Amino acid sequence: MRNERGNIVGWLLLVVVIILVVVGASMGAITFSVPEAVAGIPFLSQYLDPEAEEEEGATPVSVSEEDRLSQMVIDFRNQRDVAENRVTSLEEQLAAEQTLVQEREDEIARLQDVLNLSRDENISNVALIYEEMGSDEAAMILSNLGADRASLILNEMDESSAADILAAMEETLATQITQILAGFEGETVVNPLVPPG
Repeated sequence: MRNERGNIVGWLLLVVVIILVVVGASMGAITFSVPEAVAGIPFLSQYLDPEAEEEEGATPVSVSEEDRLSQMVIDFRNQRDVAENRVTSLEEQLAAEQTLVQEREDEIARLQDVLNLSRDENISNVALIYEEMGSDEAAMILSNLGADRASLILNEMDESSAADILAAMEETLATQITQILAGFEGETVVNPLVPPG
């Protein structure tokens, strides 16, 4: 119990001293600065001593407007540099993708040439088969293919075989095929024997 009284008395004494110091300071009877007052207290002095702050590398609490603006400029420059690096990286990726696209387009063009060559060879082979047939039989089969496909095959045949087959075809289809073969496709053809309508 005696120990408790000692603690209570110690606290009361501390409170009375603080009150006296505050009242004395407010009346001007006591003058002191905070750093001087706490200089003797080791753990508080390190927080209030400006030299201690500089030694530990802490940044000062008050920053001038010029320092703040300088830091903002540095930050913006750093952000700009990061953005420029990202743009450069993306441009390099784009160039690589464009190269890849060009390679693919070249490959497609090469394959298209091979395909066209193969198609032309197939048409030539089919034309040889039709040349071996009779003109009436070939005309009947080619008539079922339509004018566009029939003209491709007839174009690969020798002229006399193609002429015999055209002569054996129905007149309208033979006319359409002839227009395609002659390059008149899409043009209006006027028949001079038929009076305008």
